[in-house]
Amino acid sequence: MGKKGVALIITLITLFCFVILGIAFLTILNSAYRVSSVQERGMKAFWLAEAGAEKTVVPILKDTGWSDNSDSSFSEGLGEGNFEIGIDYIGTNAQVKITSKGMVRGIERTIEMRIINIVGESVAFKSAIFTAKNLTYKGNPVVNGDIVAKGTISGKKSIKGDNTQTENSSEPFPTLDEDYFRTLAKVNKANGNSGVNGNYFQGGNPSFDSLN
Repeated sequence: MGKKGVALIITLITLFCFVILGIAFLTILNSAYRVSSVQERGMKAFWLAEAGAEKTVVPILKDTGWSDNSDSSFSEGLGEGNFEIGIDYIGTNAQVKITSKGMVRGIERTIEMRIINIVGESVAFKSAIFTAKNLTYKGNPVVNGDIVAKGTISGKKSIKGDNTQTENSSEPFPTLDEDYFRTLAKVNKANGNSGVNGNYFQGGNPSFDSLN
């Protein structure tokens, strides 16, 4: 075999190696693209599930009495995919389960959210006044509704109105977003609101005067 024949064989072998390397590179590139595409669709499906859950929970939270407490489901398209929502009320207006499924081109992600209705059960929300510490009043205030204190209730005179007073209550005090109510109180005060039309936050041991 001459030099030209050897050179041809070497060239063919080299070319074959480059072809194999090219195929391997394209295979790896294609696999990476597929993985990336699946991850991207998975993230979008998750975001759709979150969007569906947020859209569903807002009207439920606004309706504190859960008057429309029938199980239901619906779906809605958004962007490249859509979300499906299932709403299941558990017990007698005690709990609601929201299942939100986001779907984008064959990829699904599901979020489950449970909301517990404490408004109908907590003494704090049933009482006209509920304090985590002591309650001190002045004058003869009129309160129609239960007055509950985890500490003492004291004043020089008496509280008038249709009410029941409970001291040293063992009822748990609900966790409140204090910053929200402080901001709300400042806004109302700045707008000149007062009395029953205003919203006020009082921390510590509240004290109030009767208008009588």
